[in-house]
Amino acid sequence: MDLLLNAFALRAQQAGAVNSSNRQGIITAYDPSRPAVKVQLQPSGEETGWIPLKSLWVGNGWGLSIGPMIGAAVEVDFDNGNVNVGSAGLQFFNDEDVCPGAPSGEFWLVHQSGSLLKFLNSGQVLIQDRAGSSISMNGDGTGTATFKSGLTINANTQINGWLKASKDISDNNGAYGTVNAIRATYNGHNHYENGQGSNTNKPNQQMAQS
Repeated sequence: MDLLLNAFALRAQQAGAVNSSNRQGIITAYDPSRPAVKVQLQPSGEETGWIPLKSLWVGNGWGLSIGPMIGAAVEVDFDNGNVNVGSAGLQFFNDEDVCPGAPSGEFWLVHQSGSLLKFLNSGQVLIQDRAGSSISMNGDGTGTATFKSGLTINANTQINGWLKASKDISDNNGAYGTVNAIRATYNGHNHYENGQGSNTNKPNQQMAQS
């Protein structure tokens, strides 16, 4: 009887080696053109061949494409438990790949460069690049854009509302000075009177070109 039970146990172990619903492993290679990965299964250490990398949203030339990091922990699913038909799905944070720590209810997309997109519980939406330049929509109808090294807009621009600047405004690439210079010239200008009905000379105070 013991021999029969041992035979059953051995057969079950052999079947388990061939059939498994899912395993965890470490990504060892990534091919973005497929996209596919190779995974070293844990704790046994054997490496899979190229297996498909799952995505939440796919289409013909569009969709959600996220390149996994080599060395990241990942879950591998096997179709009907067949180890020859696997696919890589969700990944795991751990002691080496530390979670950014989004609070409950928030959505954070954080790149290794430091760039990020955050949807906060306050209703604020925050976009920031690696240099710290940011766009914040505060969730109350207000917003702030901060660009560390300046902002260039290549477009015809219409502003439907008040425009308030804390510093000078200039046009034509600054060829004719600033609005403040126009104001100062106008407020302090003087000129010669050439007689009634005739044109006057140019103002003595000229707006300096920058």
